[in-house]
Amino acid sequence: MPAPSVVEKKIRYYKQLRELELIAAEIYPQDSSRLVLLRKSHEPVRFAPGFATCRAWGVTYHFHTTAQRNICRELWKAWEGKTGYQATIDHRTLMLRAGLDGKFSSYWRGKKEHPALGVLIHHNAEVVWMGEEE
Repeated sequence: MPAPSVVEKKIRYYKQLRELELIAAEIYPQDSSRLVLLRKSHEPVRFAPGFATCRAWGVTYHFHTTAQRNICRELWKAWEGKTGYQATIDHRTLMLRAGLDGKFSSYWRGKKEHPALGVLIHHNAEVVWMGEEE
């Protein structure tokens, strides 16, 4: 049997934190809010099949368009949830890999900015990346 991957280890760690949180809430109810914050800050990033939904650090993000899902798929391939690692992709390459024309920012416009931007997905004038902010 192969050794568990880093992502599998993170998911197991997160589940163990959740179990400890439930036990501690019974024993130390006054500290339960701090335990929830600890668990959420250690929650691994996971995408549902098809990249329509992502759970990251205690928050669920929904990607409503095929273009957004394709962008997420390509960013995830580069990053795969590695802590302390950023796989930057230049805008043009990302759009080609995602099978899209146009600018990255045009796929995230709406009445307000997509909540994943600046938290899970980051970009500047040259590159795009998924993960933690620099």
